[in-house]
Amino acid sequence: MRATPPVDLPPPGPTAATPQASSLSPLFKRLHPSPETLLLILSLVIGGVTGAGVVTFHYLIHFIHSLMLEDFMGAIASKGSWTLACIPTLGGVIIGLMRWRFRDFGPNMSSLIAATRGLQELSPLKPITKMVAASVSLGTGASLGPEAPSVEIGANFGMLLAQVLQLSPERQRLLLGAGAAAGLSAGFNSPIAGVFFALEVVLGSTFATSSVSVVLLSAVVSALIAQICLGAQPAFSLPIYDVRSPLELPLYMGLGLLASGVSLAYTEAIQLADGCFQGKVRGFAWLGRLPRPLHPILGGACVGLVALQFPQILGVGYETVQAMLQDVKFSLPLLLLLLFVKLAMTAISLGSGLVGGIFAPAMFLGASLGSAYGLFLEMLPAMSDRVAGPPAYAMVGMAAVPRRQRQSTADSHPIDV
Repeated sequence: MRATPPVDLPPPGPTAATPQASSLSPLFKRLHPSPETLLLILSLVIGGVTGAGVVTFHYLIHFIHSLMLEDFMGAIASKGSWTLACIPTLGGVIIGLMRWRFRDFGPNMSSLIAATRGLQELSPLKPITKMVAASVSLGTGASLGPEAPSVEIGANFGMLLAQVLQLSPERQRLLLGAGAAAGLSAGFNSPIAGVFFALEVVLGSTFATSSVSVVLLSAVVSALIAQICLGAQPAFSLPIYDVRSPLELPLYMGLGLLASGVSLAYTEAIQLADGCFQGKVRGFAWLGRLPRPLHPILGGACVGLVALQFPQILGVGYETVQAMLQDVKFSLPLLLLLLFVKLAMTAISLGSGLVGGIFAPAMFLGASLGSAYGLFLEMLPAMSDRVAGPPAYAMVGMAAVPRRQRQSTADSHPIDV
């Protein structure tokens, strides 16, 4: 195991960049911790704060959802069903006001990684601002997910702590990876996935073997706090099924090919919506001339109007996915319409500047595709007794649609998590 080089805390005196750093450095010098011990202590702090941050984030989403889609909606519902469209629009107004006040919500994950490698300047960190913006977006029905903001909560705190201590770029990257792993672990209740994400995506080939313990400890602490506060139950209750005949294997390959097509369409739709709101697409130049704070209002209004006909596309959509996995009856035309509409509304939500991730919508797309595929096979007379039910194909479809996004100007996670 390769030893970690000494921690490069700032020297005392005028060279220290921040008062926090100058006050913390003498403390560490008096305690004389070894470099490995210091990094482990920092990983514990990152894991604990990130776990608490992700728990707060989920409670905020639930609070805003209850306030807007239950209490406020209940108060205005007597005016007519059209009032449902007001909720995402109101969320867009709030996000627009926040964008007018703060301009941006801080760097995304790609920007943080690039900053630790000296490829670009790091814009000011605003983890609280982004967390509140994501809570408002998701709580009022934006067609996005909570996973990417959870990762960025941890990554932003890890980077902030590294900046306060004025650590070297290598250690900044390590604490960034520890924060990202903690955020992913708390958001998904999966410490191992968080560790692999940090090692593969954030640290790449630049980490020492001893760095794994820092990332692992941060991920485990964060996941433990999230389990204590949010519960250890899985997000979905998955169906139990078996392969009924060898014929199903090529059928699953066919589902995989369809899923790759949906994934490509998903990526292109996100890029197209982003280009439209920047005014780079023919016929949508007028959108680029509008003030940016107006874009989330348009995005929220689009989601709200479509939700009048398809309320399943509102918010994260886990309830609809769970219904598909439990074999709640959906018609084939409805499943195909939900697939198309969810894809379009996710792209519009993201391109308009609403804040959230793309992982949960991708699972919705995969479940819709798989359910439609399984339902179609079930309708064929020669297949009805030789294939599993639609829930089995919905589960496979959730895994088959890759969550991959190109670089975007939106303040959401541009790296698949």
